Amino acid sequence: MNDSDILLRPIGGFFGLGLLDVPPVVDSIWQAWMSNGRPAVMAWTARAALKWLIDLRRPGKVWLPAYTCRQLATAAPQSDLRFYPLTCELSPDIPFLQQHVRAGDLVMATNFFGWAPDEEFIASAAERPDVIWVEDRAHCLWMERQPWASWLLYSPRKLLGVPDGGILITQDRSMFPESSWGSGDAAVAIPELMRFEDRNEIDNSTWHAAFRCREARFSAELRPMSHLTAALLRRIPLRLLVEARQRNYRFLAEQLSSYQAWQKPVEGVAPFGLPIMTENAAGLSAALAAERLFCSRHWASEDLAAGAVEFRWEHSVAERLLTLPCDHRYDEAGLKRLVEAVRRLAPAPRLDRNGRPLKIDSLSARLPQCSPVATAGGIAAL
Repeated sequence: MNDSDILLRPIGGFFGLGLLDVPPVVDSIWQAWMSNGRPAVMAWTARAALKWLIDLRRPGKVWLPAYTCRQLATAAPQSDLRFYPLTCELSPDIPFLQQHVRAGDLVMATNFFGWAPDEEFIASAAERPDVIWVEDRAHCLWMERQPWASWLLYSPRKLLGVPDGGILITQDRSMFPESSWGSGDAAVAIPELMRFEDRNEIDNSTWHAAFRCREARFSAELRPMSHLTAALLRRIPLRLLVEARQRNYRFLAEQLSSYQAWQKPVEGVAPFGLPIMTENAAGLSAALAAERLFCSRHWASEDLAAGAVEFRWEHSVAERLLTLPCDHRYDEAGLKRLVEAVRRLAPAPRLDRNGRPLKIDSLSARLPQCSPVATAGGIAAL
């Protein structure tokens, strides 16, 4: 390469985005995430980053939890894709994995709603260094405990106001092939910019339509994360966001304890949201949306990647689970409206024979029992 091949940075002209005039902060989200290793790849979506890892390591089989969205499953070749069942706490089913996972397979386990899988599973995973373990942190803004897997996968747009990103972090010091996928998509942030300009947020149908359109364009194609997302992650302090999530989660859990899907401590995590159980999650979500209270489903039954026949319990949970937001955008005063609406619109939770609210673990007892066996798509009932 000679001097004539080097593109010189321009001098003058109009000003670029002023975000870069603000220096990065030392307590940023980026710094917290990178303290667990180094970035192996930064793609535009988590599924693209996972595909990069699959292409790099070429595992025999790719195992995903049966309770996960179908978009993530597009990262793996369909012939290699498998699913595994979960416990009532949404931890991986250890006996099933011990029976079916082979050396060289890749297994992803999700820190659902911000909490790591149970300690028994983590200990079991540590006994299998011949497996490629991936810790899905799409729901984790922060957690105090150290990573349990050698690969961490973040999806920042699920956690705060950035337009894209799938960040794969590793503790592996090996050299990886340099990724060159072209430039980022300048239009990727249009939905966030539209919402930002609508200061009273009265035109949500317009910017939400733009958001849905953008989400539909996302894929497992290997494309880079935008510079805008990286710049924001380096400049947003972490601590206040974590404290707000913990504070709001405590309030919602106290006010809606009879609806709460799990009783879990908030210390050491930044909860993704408050998962509640209701008789009809789709109906409650629609009724809340009519009052401008937008609560996500993680996930609707039709959005699960695994089959409903093979994984009846996971699909039954999907029909009833709704996630109430508890992030930094809200305070107790604002969340009171959400609490009052849930109480008014949702039937009172059914009680078990001991008079306690019917939780997820009770749900499993009402489902037909089956013995799982491996199939091309996961397990099937005998």
